[in-house]
Amino acid sequence: MMPVTAAAPESTTDQILLPSAFVEDPAGFLALVASQPTSRHGLAQLSGPVASWFVALSAGSEQVANIYLQAAAVQLRDIGKVGDVEQEMQRTQQHYEVLEAVCIAAAQCVSRRMAVTSSGILATLAHISMSNVNELHHAQVAFLQCALLAEQYRYASRLIEGTWPRPNSTVSVKLVLRYYYLRGMIHLGCNDYVMSHRCFWTCLSVPAEVCSKIMIEAWKKMILVQCLLGEFTAPALPKSVPNCLTRLLSSSKESPLDFSGTKRPRGQPQSSAVQPINCYMDLAEAFYSRDRTKFEAIQAEQTITFNADGNFGLIKQCHSQLLHKQLEHFSKLYSVVPLTKLADLLTISVDQVARTLCQSQVLCEIQDDGMVVFSESTTSSPAPTVDLLEWMHLLERVRNLDVDIVTTAKYHSLLRKESSSGDTTKTVAAGPRGVEDF
Repeated sequence: MMPVTAAAPESTTDQILLPSAFVEDPAGFLALVASQPTSRHGLAQLSGPVASWFVALSAGSEQVANIYLQAAAVQLRDIGKVGDVEQEMQRTQQHYEVLEAVCIAAAQCVSRRMAVTSSGILATLAHISMSNVNELHHAQVAFLQCALLAEQYRYASRLIEGTWPRPNSTVSVKLVLRYYYLRGMIHLGCNDYVMSHRCFWTCLSVPAEVCSKIMIEAWKKMILVQCLLGEFTAPALPKSVPNCLTRLLSSSKESPLDFSGTKRPRGQPQSSAVQPINCYMDLAEAFYSRDRTKFEAIQAEQTITFNADGNFGLIKQCHSQLLHKQLEHFSKLYSVVPLTKLADLLTISVDQVARTLCQSQVLCEIQDDGMVVFSESTTSSPAPTVDLLEWMHLLERVRNLDVDIVTTAKYHSLLRKESSSGDTTKTVAAGPRGVEDF
C-alpha cells in the first residue's frame, strides 16, 4: 500500500503520510481493520499516521470515530509476547499511539454516547487496565475517559474499587493528573463524594512548577465537593500543594497571577489558558457563611462560567445543601418557631420549608397549629467516626512513610536477598507495595 501525503488539520503545520486507502475511504479502511482478527499488523494499521491524524483532528466525522473505536477494541486485545525486545518496544509504542487516538475518537462520539459503549472499546480497555492494577499506565486513563464520555460511572467505579495505582519513573506528570482527575469525575458521577474528594486532593498534591489546566479544574471540583461534604468550615488544601497554585489562589482580582506565578503588568490581558477562579472562592465563602442570597447572586451572575466549566449541576447541589445548612443553624437557635417565621428566615415559601424539613436530617415535628418543634438532638444521622480533615492528614503521613520505605537501604537489601534466593513463594512484590496497601 503506497502512502500519499495528506495535509493535517489547520491546527498543525506538519504533513502526515496516510495510507491511500484511508485517504480515499477512511470509514471503509477502518471497517476492514475491525473485521480482521487481532494481529500486530492490525495494530500497526491503527497506529502511526492514522493515530496521528485522529490526535491532530480537532473535529471530525462521528461515524469514522466510532468505527475507529470498533477497530481499536479488536486490535488492542492481547496477542502474547513478541519475543524480540525491539519488536516488543515497537508494539508498546503502537499501543500508546492507539490509546491516545481512542481518547480523541471517544470525545468525537460525545453527541451519541451509546456509540462508545456499543463499540466494545470499554470491555477491551477494562481488560487491559485490570491486568495490572498496581501500576499506573495509559490504558487506565483511556478507560476512565471512555467510561466518563459514555456515562458508565457505575461500571467504571466497580472495576477500580479498592485500587490505587502508583506511577513509576516512566509515567509523565500529566498522565498522573489525568488519571486522578478522571477518576474523581467517575466517583462524582456515582455521588461518592469522599472518594471523589480524595482523587481531586491527590491532583493538588502532585509537585509542579506551573499550574496546569487539569490542576485548576480539580481545584474547582474539590471546592464544590467540600461544600457537599460539609466537613470543613472553610475551603481546605493539601499541605503539599504546589507553590504556583498557592500564589494563584492568594492573588487578588486587581493583580492576578498567571499559572506560572508571574505577576502580569497592569492592563495586559489575561492568558486564554487562565480560567476564572475568583467566583469559586466567593461562592465557597458565601456557602460557609450561610449567605444564600450572596450565593444565589454569584450563581446567577456567573452562570456562563459555571456552565462552561461543567460545574453548574454541582453548584445546584451545593445550593440545596446550603438550604439544609441554614435549616440546621436555625434548629440550634430555636426550640419552637412558627412555620411562617421559618419561611421568612429562609426566604422561601411555607410549602418549600415543609418539603425541606421532610428531606433534611433535622429532627423536628410540624404541629397542627403551624408550629415547628425541634428536638434536642438536631440531627438524625450518627456522628462521623472519622473526621475528614484528620483523614487527609493521615494520608499525608502514609505517603511520607511510603517514601521512607522505598528509600531505606535495608528495604533494598531485602529485595536483593529475596530475588537472589530464587524462592518464588515468598517475594516482597507479592505483599503490600506500600503502607497504604497494607
